[in-house]
Amino acid sequence: MDSSRYDVSYTPNCVEVYRDSNPIDTNSYIARAYDVNKVVIYDFPSSAMVDSPTYFIIDATDSGSGNLEIAISINEKNIPNYVQNEGGARFRVKFIPDQIGTYYVHIKFNGIDLYGTPFKCDVFSSDFTIENYEYAPINKRTLFLIKSKLNSMFNSNIHINILTPSGNCIEGKIEEKSLNIYAIRFIPNEIGDHQIIFYSDKEKKHIITKYTCQVYDVTKIHISDLLPAIPHQLYKFTINTIDAGNGHLSVKIKQNANRITYDQTRMDTHNYEIAFIPETFDECIVTILFNGDNSLGPLTIPIKSDSKQIHVSPISPGIVNQPIVFTVDLDEAKSFSVLITESHGGRMVPHTMTTLSSERNRYQIKFTPNVARQHTILINYDEQPAFTYHVDVFDINKIRVSSIEDGTVGVPLVFTVDTHGAGEGHLEVTISDGRRTLPAELKSIQARKFDIGFLPEIHGKHSITIAFNGIPVDGSPFEIYIRDSPTSDKESIQEDEDEDEEEEEDIGDHEFLIGGQLEGTKVGELAWLICDSALSDIYEDFDLFVTDPDQTIIKHTRIQDSGGRWRVEFEPMKYGIHQIQTSDNSTDDSPIILASMDILPANYRRIIEGERIIHPNVLNFITVNSNNDNLKIRLRRSNGDEVSIETQRDSLQWKIYFTLTATDYYQFSIDDNNDEQIFDIHCVVEETDIFRNGGIEDITRLIVDHSKINGSDVNVIVKDPLAHTIPAAFYRNLSRDLIIEYVPTKLGKFQYFIWYEGNGHH
Repeated sequence: MDSSRYDVSYTPNCVEVYRDSNPIDTNSYIARAYDVNKVVIYDFPSSAMVDSPTYFIIDATDSGSGNLEIAISINEKNIPNYVQNEGGARFRVKFIPDQIGTYYVHIKFNGIDLYGTPFKCDVFSSDFTIENYEYAPINKRTLFLIKSKLNSMFNSNIHINILTPSGNCIEGKIEEKSLNIYAIRFIPNEIGDHQIIFYSDKEKKHIITKYTCQVYDVTKIHISDLLPAIPHQLYKFTINTIDAGNGHLSVKIKQNANRITYDQTRMDTHNYEIAFIPETFDECIVTILFNGDNSLGPLTIPIKSDSKQIHVSPISPGIVNQPIVFTVDLDEAKSFSVLITESHGGRMVPHTMTTLSSERNRYQIKFTPNVARQHTILINYDEQPAFTYHVDVFDINKIRVSSIEDGTVGVPLVFTVDTHGAGEGHLEVTISDGRRTLPAELKSIQARKFDIGFLPEIHGKHSITIAFNGIPVDGSPFEIYIRDSPTSDKESIQEDEDEDEEEEEDIGDHEFLIGGQLEGTKVGELAWLICDSALSDIYEDFDLFVTDPDQTIIKHTRIQDSGGRWRVEFEPMKYGIHQIQTSDNSTDDSPIILASMDILPANYRRIIEGERIIHPNVLNFITVNSNNDNLKIRLRRSNGDEVSIETQRDSLQWKIYFTLTATDYYQFSIDDNNDEQIFDIHCVVEETDIFRNGGIEDITRLIVDHSKINGSDVNVIVKDPLAHTIPAAFYRNLSRDLIIEYVPTKLGKFQYFIWYEGNGHH
């Protein structure tokens, strides 16, 4: 700065209006303050591929009121960008680069550049694009789509590796879906970033490009206790996604089917605060979506009319046979009681109540759980239910660790931790060689049984610490000795690794598809699910049971079709989460949950009527009850291709007609004034039912294909588990298939004896 120029700075502390140096009045003025430095950018990509959707997040929650301006350019030419509000002042920005080079993202808040703007994103080219790769749920089959670019052919001989967070390398297999459209399928079993690496050579030395898929587990989301809310008063709760992996969180809140506005504040990377004001005395229904996945199902926030009730101290997770203690403070000396039960089964748990201060109406509650299950604490105040708490209880003594043998440098060492019967919690494994902590690799998970491996790097004593919910298991830390490596036989090690990979592939994965209405099945309607793969051989029954929201087993029917798939049907009498479960033969504890289904109340009013599961080449229609003339409706296949639809419109209703020709996964979306709802539709092959088991006192039906029984003279005998012959009917249908029907009165295995043309078979 030269001697004739000066830099003057000042800080305004009031706002006034003058005319000819005279104040107009003495009234105060409101000036809205903002802080551009509080605008935060998350997940900004440093690189991207041509023609691939690219995303980042802008969070202006703590910056004050203002306007955001976003411009994305290359070679001084702007390209389109799309902004989606994720709640409050949090926005997801999407753009699709159309050429190679450096893209500049300019972001302003109230006309002021953000610190670091313009942000740079280097875009590279390839002969193909990959879609549907950004996020994937854990333990579910994931499909990545690969499309050739215009005027180019995709080389299906390229090679792919998927690198997991723990360093495992999964070889990706490419399948052709249609002309120039390919897919990669895999089932992730680790949370975190998976690198998808494309190579041009079999030796995998030359990388073409790489992508990142973030695997998440929506069941690991932690939600604070949803205490009763008060109408017209601010209500807050928190959501923690630290154990669920990276992703995008959004929330929908409704009262009496009406949407409620809310503020979503990102307090740090994985903690969110949701704030809203209930408008009526109806319970609040909260739907949480993580990366678009709403598997958590709806949550309910009860409403209370009076804020002056009771105050309960925090209740931590408990340990079997150790007391759990909490305090209750009453604002007024009204009747007060506590009921503690096991959440699964409803067994009452005794407790003691001690008066700590009669003047302050303060009480101490103590109970000692004796099983590793979730417990429910119901607190009644003034003869009305006031609060409900759910407390997880675990049993550290149920944790079993396999023998951990001494090892050799450079040779993988694997041991097993079995948590059957221990209850819910977090398993923590720390392996140290005395110098540093070694990475532990989760080899497989089988019904609460974990195979954990690590690779010793130096000889000497190693320590393995195993804890459950922060408490060391019996025998921890385990100490082993690692020997120096002799001349290694790499071929034998490779053979062992190949065998391990084959075993992991044999584990497989089964997914139940929920049938019925798109918006959900209501109480009193037939609820049904179908497994997308065979769970057993043809005519081999599969043991499972259905539980209602109170974990009571209810009647169901299971049906097997000619493709080996199983369909489960039941009639719900209560609304809430129903589960399809099976037992682990090795233990009576901790049944395996195969699928969950959220049943709606009987008085729920659907806006959309249509089926979730349909068959190819059949005309289908969906009804939407809406008087919006500008309703936007789309039907897309898993590869993103739009499916043609026909619409009919009257004053209060839309009808959408369509026919699907290919079995696949589809998405049906409705945009009603920028409120988009997305529903899953599955198109599956229609098969003939061959076996029906309705349980005791209900009909059981077996259909034997006519090609298996050639004789005309047929006789059938059915025997119960005690080897007694029971009444049974058998006949042939129009296709000459043999149909056998009977009504079982006992549990167990039944035998069928079929004779034809003098030869006995069963």
